[in-house]
Amino acid sequence: MTCLHKFSNELELKHLDYQPEILIVGTFNPSWPKANYAQWFYGRTDVNYFWDVLPRIFEGESLLTATPDEWKAFCKRNKIAITDLIKEIKCFDESCFADKSTLATYGDNALTKVFENCDFTNLSNILKLYPTIRVICFTRKLDSAWKRAWNNCGIMDLSAISELYTPSRYASYATSRWRRINNYDKPLSVPDFILGNWIPVFEKYNIKSKEEILL
Repeated sequence: MTCLHKFSNELELKHLDYQPEILIVGTFNPSWPKANYAQWFYGRTDVNYFWDVLPRIFEGESLLTATPDEWKAFCKRNKIAITDLIKEIKCFDESCFADKSTLATYGDNALTKVFENCDFTNLSNILKLYPTIRVICFTRKLDSAWKRAWNNCGIMDLSAISELYTPSRYASYATSRWRRINNYDKPLSVPDFILGNWIPVFEKYNIKSKEEILL
């Protein structure tokens, strides 16, 4: 009765052949159900804009349709490392329809209910292994439940963590809401909305975006 992270052998970042300066942290990428076609982190590119937005900030071009090898080469060029908080959910059974249905949504809300049955990535060890890391970003809101998850990962000083607006399909709802509230009648795609939210986060660390989006 367990569900490992699909890329569990990469979570501790011991495989890197470079010294990262930026650590991007997500939540969980399940090894099942089989419909999870992701070939690497944030790899469900029909519903996730990560590989559209982040490369545009650093190099000015989308990598949404690129291969995992190209994603990894991009990370190496820009000294970026990627991992997730949860390594394993020990209370989920692949033969259980309810558990498979829960994971099939790829949503974070259900995960907050099983933290006591999770093994977490040791982020503290990662920071010791790579003291070059100066920027840590979490690709979702750091609310009360997920603060608890960070504590389980060995990170107690949450003031050092920057939130990146979710690159998942749920950003489409926020884009529509933002347009309505601000009476924004110009063309604005969901990736551009996310990009406009991410740029100021990286600018705090003197990382100048290669692509400017004015909201």
